[in-house]
Amino acid sequence: MKLMQATYCNRRNVIFDAGYLVRLVQLVHGLHGVFVAHVALIAMVFFALMLPPQNSNAQTPVPLLFGENKNDKGEQLPMSLKVAKFLGYFEKQLVVKFKIQNYPWNRAVLMANYDGDLIFGVSITSEREKTLHFSEPVFYNYVWLVTRSNGTFPFSTLQDLKGKKIGIIRGSHYGDAFDNQKNKLFKIENDVNAYAPRLKKLLTKRMDAMLFASSETNVKIVEQQVNEIMLSEETDHSKLGENNFRVLPVPLLKDGIRFAIRADKDNGMIEKLNKAIEKGNQTGLFAKIIKGK
Repeated sequence: MKLMQATYCNRRNVIFDAGYLVRLVQLVHGLHGVFVAHVALIAMVFFALMLPPQNSNAQTPVPLLFGENKNDKGEQLPMSLKVAKFLGYFEKQLVVKFKIQNYPWNRAVLMANYDGDLIFGVSITSEREKTLHFSEPVFYNYVWLVTRSNGTFPFSTLQDLKGKKIGIIRGSHYGDAFDNQKNKLFKIENDVNAYAPRLKKLLTKRMDAMLFASSETNVKIVEQQVNEIMLSEETDHSKLGENNFRVLPVPLLKDGIRFAIRADKDNGMIEKLNKAIEKGNQTGLFAKIIKGK
């Protein structure tokens, strides 16, 4: 009887070398023939059944750096439904489980550079490209200038910001052109990533405008979003008007929101993400997520 050289066991999804077991039994007992094959097969099945089953679809844990977003009380706000849907899609496509690590944005970017963990929500700058590998954009944010309703001004180019004070999120970048003019053409007011406190500073005239990112392209809808943020945070609505803020009609920047990882730590993750991004765009799924469907 010809011995089986290998047998496949569904319980473990691994290949057992029956020939090795046969040789082992031969050495110990000095037996031959059919009986040896039977002993080998019995031993193989016994050890396979003793091992716990493995899930071939188990998700690999992947740390993911993420910028924290807090309310006026310093409480962490939940992730937006849109971003949650995007991350859920990537988890399914890459068979991973993101372990979200919330940090102030500046610290998250520093950790991506020094610790080498994957980060989401980062935009490309020439400085960052020196150390990080970037994915293709998952979606685009439009960066808008928000002013007080009684403090609007014409805006079409950076020169229109001359002499003004602009509120930004500490550690964020808004393109090389903007970054190169900070505290030169205009002054900046660095803030934490919490919209309500920033809007209050704008109301009290501690800045002339603040930057607000949204995937929405309709300026009126963005303006509604901004005013609703303040109304939801302020308990005494008598202090607020219906529309305390205006959004200037020309966005400062169209900013691609991407994944990034330190170049020497990229073991193919960015390539896998790019393939998933391409698929999400081709199938129309990403467009549906952006539209809130």
